[in-house]
Amino acid sequence: MVKKFKSIKNWENKNFDTIIDVRSPSEFASDHIIGAINCPVLSDQEREKVGNIYKKESTFKAKIIGSSLTARNIADHIEKNFLEQKGSWQPLIYCWRGGQRSKAFSIILSEVGWRTYQLDGGYKEYRNKVVKFFETIGSKLKIILISGKTGSAKTKILQSIGELGGQILDLEGLANHKGSLLGKIPGLEQPSQKLFESKLFNKLKQLNLKNNIYIEAESSKIGDVHIPKSIWAKMIISPRVEIKADLKLRANFLVKDYDYMCKNPELIYPLLNGLKKRLSKNLIDSWKDLILKKNWIELTESFLENHYDPSYTSNTIKNDMDTIDLLIHEQEDLYGKHPEQFVDFLDPDSKYIDRFRKLPKAIRTYIQEYAVNGKFMVREDIIDKVFGYRQLDITQMKVFIPIENILKIIKKSMPKNLNVFLLFKVIFLNK
Repeated sequence: MVKKFKSIKNWENKNFDTIIDVRSPSEFASDHIIGAINCPVLSDQEREKVGNIYKKESTFKAKIIGSSLTARNIADHIEKNFLEQKGSWQPLIYCWRGGQRSKAFSIILSEVGWRTYQLDGGYKEYRNKVVKFFETIGSKLKIILISGKTGSAKTKILQSIGELGGQILDLEGLANHKGSLLGKIPGLEQPSQKLFESKLFNKLKQLNLKNNIYIEAESSKIGDVHIPKSIWAKMIISPRVEIKADLKLRANFLVKDYDYMCKNPELIYPLLNGLKKRLSKNLIDSWKDLILKKNWIELTESFLENHYDPSYTSNTIKNDMDTIDLLIHEQEDLYGKHPEQFVDFLDPDSKYIDRFRKLPKAIRTYIQEYAVNGKFMVREDIIDKVFGYRQLDITQMKVFIPIENILKIIKKSMPKNLNVFLLFKVIFLNK
């Protein structure tokens, strides 16, 4: 005897082979369960046609037309997508409310003999669960923010942390946007607000909420989508890892990172128009002149000085946290000409010795272990991955490192033969 399909509400407790969204393509594009495939029982045009017949002519006629279209489309989906599925295949079917569309698809698949499930309440039930999830999830997260001015390679550093085994949440990646005035990525549309939340919901479900999650410090809005309020509220009070790099370093990085705009400068002009209310006409005209001259470095430096950096200063998430500066200053040509020369902040006469003494014992022990003749050198693998191994590329860079997991993250790939010097700021977490 062929088993009938089962109706369930809690779909997350079961591993389905395939999740099938049978709503129209436009409904699916607006939002869907992440990982679902779209097998519409009615196209957008067919759905509109049936709806018009229902409203203007006859309910019964609408059912006849709708049923014939549905049967034809389901048969087409089976032939194109599911002919190779074994008898043990377990699909989950859903539509808008768990009504006729998903029921029709589920009946046919179950009659074939497949172990078919229908989502009770459909997409609406799923969406309600997502909304409730974001009402409280913020308070459960242990967030460490990756902060820094535009061009300090926060996203790439975040990705490198992930490569080293840390938990990351790439909000810009989920939003398909780089989070700035020039952040729109050509050829890549942003998801709707609901789809962004679905992607975020799916990602958070994969993370261990008992451990730290590294997130790039963002404004509450990334392009056209908003970070859920509970997560944003938690980000505001979370400890930060701040990346600091000088203007030229950031400008050089941005020119490489936004090379598609340098190759297609027509993409920049519309974005400049959005700044006319904030910045002077003379400044914007000077930028247009630099674009014509293809002077990308000077243009980018001016962008940073006149727009991005002031915005960062006014909008940066601020925390009332104590910081200790551990300064290792380097001249631009120090490594190339005199690699043996380093600033010695461990010396009793150094102006940095008091700051060193205030560090937790674990950090002091770590520094002393890697000190060479009292001179401390650090190779931080995350930074190296971003800016390369050329020493002059990281001149005057400053890095904030959280106390928590510092040894694990830094020492994991650090060789005894250290060759990079950085400016460290260690953040003490208020607990």
